[in-house]
Amino acid sequence: MYLVTLGEIGRSGNAHIDQTNKDLADLILQFEPLLADGHLKPLDYVQVGDMGVEEVLKGLKAYQTHKTGKKVIVRIAEE
Repeated sequence: MYLVTLGEIGRSGNAHIDQTNKDLADLILQFEPLLADGHLKPLDYVQVGDMGVEEVLKGLKAYQTHKTGKKVIVRIAEE
């Protein structure tokens, strides 16, 4: 089991944050083959709203009212 402090992803500035990013990068390398082989499957999800940061409130409302049994995502930008 690995504990990762997700709020520090992509940040830098001290040894703890740098270690968090290294640990996460290592975990991603371990997860990729498991996902590819079908041993891990992502949760079903539903996209709420259109696209843009302003749509986050719609996502929060859907999450709070439990309108779906799936993971709620909001698309904030094009890929």
